Amino acid sequence: MKKLVVLVVMFALIWYSFAFSKLDFSWKVVKVYDGDTFWIENNNLDTKIRVLWIDSSEIYHNQKIKNYKFYGCGQQAQKFAEKLLLNKNIYLYSDSLAKNRWKYHRLLRYAKIPITINWKKKYFDFWAIMIYNGWAKVYKWEKFTKKSWYYKLEKYAKKHKRWIWSSKCQLEDKIIKQKYIKKAHYKNNYFIANNFCWYTYHKKGCDIKWNINRKGVKIYHMLWWRYYNITKINPRKGERWFCTEQQARNCGWRASYAR
Repeated sequence: MKKLVVLVVMFALIWYSFAFSKLDFSWKVVKVYDGDTFWIENNNLDTKIRVLWIDSSEIYHNQKIKNYKFYGCGQQAQKFAEKLLLNKNIYLYSDSLAKNRWKYHRLLRYAKIPITINWKKKYFDFWAIMIYNGWAKVYKWEKFTKKSWYYKLEKYAKKHKRWIWSSKCQLEDKIIKQKYIKKAHYKNNYFIANNFCWYTYHKKGCDIKWNINRKGVKIYHMLWWRYYNITKINPRKGERWFCTEQQARNCGWRASYAR
């Protein structure tokens, strides 16, 4: 009975925030980077969205971190976000107290996602679902309208040690930051330096395949090269599609020797 009361209260909070929000146009999500960042397709252009203001576990592309035995909290948060967002038409809306954009050219927006209940499509706050289930936490250093709602949901997730608040993820976060993360990693990592390095699906005119071989070498293949047709792209490994050869080089990939 107690669990039922808690669930009713949480959904009441979600619906309350929904009732007093102004929806924007519907946009299709074409790529999910992690639990707080995704791409929408806007007039045939990709627009990067940062969910306002939640902070999910990071997805690191450093091979040492990937080999770390507990690495997975960020990956699981990304998978959960993908189930909710990827290829869905969602609503976005801004906050008058918050900034319009954040670093890496990301638009700051709340998101409402479609969920079918009893064969009827209803829209729920993405941020509320992520925080309530422990896939994200509150970004405390910024001003925004729904901060008090965020804290209530986070308090519940903390109390029940859901995912990001579990002892496993807390330990993982501590070890990764202490042992693996260095300033040089952020300065040299191409995914921060160059926003063009993130096409995970095949777009018209973007036919270059980025492949990572068994030795971890990053190689790109042009449309007419020998191994192009048999090369498969797996975005979860960090493999990508790109539009020009120069951009591929700028992102740290070399040309295939087999042509």
